[in-house]
Amino acid sequence: YLRPLSLALPVIASCSLSLLFLRLGRYHLAANITALGATVTILAGITVQHIGTPTLGFSSMVHMSAAVIVFSSLFCGILTTSIVVGILFSASVALFFFLRSMGMVEPPVVITGLVDNSIGIFITFAVAVLITRLSRDALNEVKRESDKSRERYLSIRGLLESVSSVSHDLA
Repeated sequence: YLRPLSLALPVIASCSLSLLFLRLGRYHLAANITALGATVTILAGITVQHIGTPTLGFSSMVHMSAAVIVFSSLFCGILTTSIVVGILFSASVALFFFLRSMGMVEPPVVITGLVDNSIGIFITFAVAVLITRLSRDALNEVKRESDKSRERYLSIRGLLESVSSVSHDLA
């Protein structure tokens, strides 16, 4: 019962808290709680995994980490995303030292796990942040263009009204 419970409690707690803050209109806080709750869930899962299958820690962590990093970069600020990445990388390093000290896994496998997981974490972080920034910049550019179009429209409408007024006066 420990394994499912250790994974369910952080998710239930963070989702409940997030829903509460969403209801109160605190969108960013709710998103941050969800991202950090998912990070805690990954850490809890990796910790409990050592009881049954300690050699699968890195392989499980690398896939779940990407999802949390992408979620965080889309819905949270850069600070929260950086904190999530820092926690996941620190956990990866801690897992490396733990597995190495226990001698349960061959050293080359542990080193490969650390390197692969670290590369995965940082590449996902870089790409997610880049995509988010490019999307934000594109949205700002569209907004600027929309504002320019609106100004031009109002200017043309004003000219048309003036021409109509002059035409009406001459007629």
